[in-house]
Amino acid sequence: MDSEILQSESINRQPNNTYVSNNDVRLHVTTIGDRTKPALMMLHGFPDCSIGMMAVAHELAHDYFVLVPDGRGINLSDAPSDVSAYSIDQLVSDVIAIADTLIPGQQFVLVGHDWGGAVAWATLSLFPAYIARAVIYAGPHPIVFRDAITHDTQQQRASLYMHALRQLGFEDTFRQDNYKLPLGEFSNVMLSDEDQAQLVAAWQRPGRVMGALNWYRAADFVVIGGHCDIPIPDGQVPVRLLWGELDGALLPSLAYRHLHFMPWITLQVLPDMNHWFPRTHATQFAELIRHP
Repeated sequence: MDSEILQSESINRQPNNTYVSNNDVRLHVTTIGDRTKPALMMLHGFPDCSIGMMAVAHELAHDYFVLVPDGRGINLSDAPSDVSAYSIDQLVSDVIAIADTLIPGQQFVLVGHDWGGAVAWATLSLFPAYIARAVIYAGPHPIVFRDAITHDTQQQRASLYMHALRQLGFEDTFRQDNYKLPLGEFSNVMLSDEDQAQLVAAWQRPGRVMGALNWYRAADFVVIGGHCDIPIPDGQVPVRLLWGELDGALLPSLAYRHLHFMPWITLQVLPDMNHWFPRTHATQFAELIRHP
């Protein structure tokens, strides 16, 4: 009997690939875990893809049915060419389409890192009934980021790279020297040769570099004085906001700024951790997700 249970658990924890359509955009989703368990969706950051979340997903599959999508324009998901297809409301609509298709009628835990965190914030702001709770690592709410980029000179300096990413033609710079620039973003992660090969393969898919950069080009809230119509959530969804003390791109001051807008959130700044904590400390991140 015990061997049968172990075999069943092993099968349940094998990743499965599926696709969800949202207004003619086909989204790739990896699922792992038992469908009878509570659902949890994980949203990756830039310039990563779903692969970067899989170590955490395997940890969480003991307790959850885990869904890990590639964002639109990324890896195995379709990459529309129009910049407007990457607006924050479109990114949120992808989350909702995935939920409605794969876990219809179920509330789920929403986890986001970096850009995935921004999308997670926007999703729980616009569709709170879908979300049981959210755990976000180094991902700002769009309104909070707009406030910081407008008023915080240190965050302005730290975010100068976003202006470069938004420029037309930056795709060529992204690809130079066999993707030296984006791979350098993972300098503190100690990527294995296999990890690097997987990332390069994801970027080499037609239109995927353009798709990833279009997230920034469509985001008016990342520029000084930019516009954003995503509301601040009202607190009905519990949020745990995690941040690395050593994050050099999204500064810890940005994490604390959230408390001015949402004093009800739980904020934890992790000492000695950088932006890529979900990749470098998958087991620890999974524990922080599992135990709110």
